[in-house]
Amino acid sequence: MLWSWVQFLILLVAIHWRTASADLREMCRRVWSFLKQPSAPSSQQRRLDEAMNQLREKNYVLASRFLRQVNFVSLATCPLVNANDLPTCAAQMFAYVCAYTMHTCIANGIVTLSTSGLRKLFVFYYFLAGATLLLNSGFSDSTALGYKVILCVCYIDSAVHVPANVVLAVMEICQQFMLFGREFHVLEFALDHAVFAILVSVISVVLERTLRDRLAAQIRNMDAESIIVAFRQMLRGVCDGEVLLDDGLRVQEGSNCLNQILFRNESLDKMVFRNILV
Repeated sequence: MLWSWVQFLILLVAIHWRTASADLREMCRRVWSFLKQPSAPSSQQRRLDEAMNQLREKNYVLASRFLRQVNFVSLATCPLVNANDLPTCAAQMFAYVCAYTMHTCIANGIVTLSTSGLRKLFVFYYFLAGATLLLNSGFSDSTALGYKVILCVCYIDSAVHVPANVVLAVMEICQQFMLFGREFHVLEFALDHAVFAILVSVISVVLERTLRDRLAAQIRNMDAESIIVAFRQMLRGVCDGEVLLDDGLRVQEGSNCLNQILFRNESLDKMVFRNILV
């Protein structure tokens, strides 16, 4: 049986490498570039990081308003669901109380967390998840996966979620091995939970990459518009008040001042000003 599985695995790996090797190389390249980030980021990178941090802070305040409702329902129903298992009930209620208290304080403005504070808060959340795991709290795999996905969506930071999910997966494998000993099938359990850890990590990375790309595009558009507005004001002053561009940012007909400034001999009438700058 094992040899048949090994043959199947070799065939599957060969097919996957044939069809997705480019994606794997790109993923490895991105991971390597992330690990080798420069110590002194550029000004554009700093602006992007600041925008990401502001967005994380605002989004989590909004998320806290909804999450405390979920925590309230979980806290109210926990004694009914785990009435016959007091240790499990106590562990889950402790986690729900901590989450409900923190989300209420953030939603009401009692506590204002910066990005570094949010990062520490989510490390604490993962610490609670590890503690409930070691206490054998009785969380099902689907429930735990749902909580991890919620954490990734509410606070988009792959630098926190990816290592935390790897650590939780290793902890769960070690716990099951200590409980069952030689009867525990390490390989099957490890592969099963590695899929969950990879899934949550991919969700976190994709969300952060999508958000960063959109913010970078917005910053580039803002910079381009600022350059156009500033250059338009300068041209108006140089050309003694002559209106060079219409409402569509196209060069007005019969305007020779712009040709003289840019040292262009061809006619610029009706050309898009952005294309001229390029």
